[in-house]
Amino acid sequence: MKRKVLAFLLFCLSSSFLYSQVPVAHFGKINDLTYDADRRLLISAGEDGTVRIWNPEEKRLLSVVRISYKPVRKVAVHPTEPHVAVLVGDSLQADVLEVWDWQRQRRLFMVESDKQLMHFAYSPKGTYLFYSQADYKSLTALNPRTGRVLPYMGRGFGIVSYFTVARNESNIMTYQPSGSITYWDIRTGRMVKQIRAPADLEVIRISPNNRYIAAKLGQELLVVDILSGETVDRTRTAGILDLSYSPAGNEIAGVVEGGNGGVVKKWYFGGKFLIELATSYEDRFSQLSSVVYSDRDLYLATSAGSIAVVAAGGEDSLLAQDKRREITDLSFFGSAMTVASISEIVITDSEFFLPSYRQDTDAEVKELHFPNPFGCAVGITHLDAQRLLVWCKGEEQAKLAVLNTWYGGVQQLPVVFDSPIRQVSVSREGIVVVEESGRCRILDVNTFSATFQYNAPGMNKLIPTFADSLIGAKTRLSSFSGPLLQINRRTGETVPIQDPSLFVYDLFYSGTGRGGELYTLAVEQSSGAERTVVKVHTGFAFERSRVLKAFAGEDLGASLVGDDEGNVFSSLGYDSVSVFRNSQIGELEASGQIPRKLLVHNDKIYSLNRDSSISVWDISSRRLLLTIYLFVDGTWIAQDRNGALRFSREEDSY
Repeated sequence: MKRKVLAFLLFCLSSSFLYSQVPVAHFGKINDLTYDADRRLLISAGEDGTVRIWNPEEKRLLSVVRISYKPVRKVAVHPTEPHVAVLVGDSLQADVLEVWDWQRQRRLFMVESDKQLMHFAYSPKGTYLFYSQADYKSLTALNPRTGRVLPYMGRGFGIVSYFTVARNESNIMTYQPSGSITYWDIRTGRMVKQIRAPADLEVIRISPNNRYIAAKLGQELLVVDILSGETVDRTRTAGILDLSYSPAGNEIAGVVEGGNGGVVKKWYFGGKFLIELATSYEDRFSQLSSVVYSDRDLYLATSAGSIAVVAAGGEDSLLAQDKRREITDLSFFGSAMTVASISEIVITDSEFFLPSYRQDTDAEVKELHFPNPFGCAVGITHLDAQRLLVWCKGEEQAKLAVLNTWYGGVQQLPVVFDSPIRQVSVSREGIVVVEESGRCRILDVNTFSATFQYNAPGMNKLIPTFADSLIGAKTRLSSFSGPLLQINRRTGETVPIQDPSLFVYDLFYSGTGRGGELYTLAVEQSSGAERTVVKVHTGFAFERSRVLKAFAGEDLGASLVGDDEGNVFSSLGYDSVSVFRNSQIGELEASGQIPRKLLVHNDKIYSLNRDSSISVWDISSRRLLLTIYLFVDGTWIAQDRNGALRFSREEDSY
């Protein structure tokens, strides 16, 4: 057992505070890197939906811009303004082009398209923002400040997959996958010149002197002269993921497919031949996703969120590394907060988690560390002060065990499963377990024998409500099989609750008797499109329902919880946590995170966010108290609502 005072929980430490963003890397894959040579800034775009602005020379993070809950796939930088254009979304959904002022953290405009966006870029002086889409009328010019469509290049001539604007901004060169390189006068739309080039080029990058393009063609790297269309040289290489020219144009760096994800390769190019260069650092970096040259260094981004710097002399270092611990679940009991990761389970005991805690008083914190008994992503929930239920999440071989939190003993329960576990929760009726097969059981908390069993294919969640009544949330398997069931635990009698949703995946019952309200999270169809909704159901048989909040599309990671005062909370929508009470709808103070799993404990509400941080609010004031970050070395850092950082160990720094 460790005993230490953790500064992140205590608002009474007299040590100095650091007012800044937590300078850690992206949570997950970095999709794109670009370098602003004039301002000497590095810009990264991530799968976590953020764009990060770095001062790489000082190894300092300047800004984190939360763009979306969706991935940011590509980024382009305005040459003079603090603006970035970003491509948001994934390959299965409509693309969105957004432009943000990264200093003010403000979106300037957005462009939605029902066609795939192929390429976008600012002109060299920032007069235009062009984008192309998979359409015969492919190219569009925008005012880069307002998003207004400009009357240039308006006629259709086929799909443009790549383009570049001349330095004087009078001409634009376009490449079409059919194999055409065409030069156009921007203002008149007149074709100046057209030449043939290799077809189906991808991952196209232009040299600093605007003479050559390097590109992927199947399993080859090509260099093409864009004045003649001729292939200058080609070399066979594994699948190319990204390319970048050096400032002098005599080197090309690439991320190519390797045995352990993307690896880096370099080639010398003197205008006639491609020569692969040996690199002393090739084996040091794997799982690479993006590469870009600065005016002197090479930056490499990884699928794990890190950014490495390779100097001209070959020395390498890390600009950023994501050292956050990935949290798989969170649970509370009394004065204890329990956090689960793949490697271990940590119990933190503090008066902070009690309603009697005063922020102007000191408190001791105790920590207990236990190995994860399964070594996989686990869910956890407390049975009581001494027993913690632990189960594998999403594993084909479902397992359920009890961890004794006093001495660390593990008892694997004699409960046989036929499919992965969907729900484990503790209620007054016992331990509720739901499997993917639809098998539902309630287990005695002491003997772990089944006191209730039920089978309903498509069942997602089961909760006790009043008396012997249970409510089940499920998938609609046919027009005769609704998504809500009311089940009598004693007799097994089942009554469907009328609801038009396609499926319901979370439930909360607010009240102590039959007159309570049933809240549901469900996916339904509206005007031919899917949406996710929070509904409240009332009436003797819950026959009346009302939509409280709707989100366009599916949000299957949202959750519902409530407290004893009649407040019901939901994380639907990837932004602020909504509060529903007495037909009134409000919000908790925004945390800047993407809240997912919500838990109410005493006078606070907690959110396990998508990036494994934990946000904490005071329920009565609805104000954000702090956001906690956990790191793999055991360090804890908390950021309060004013941006002040507090460290679990004063000598640590991130």
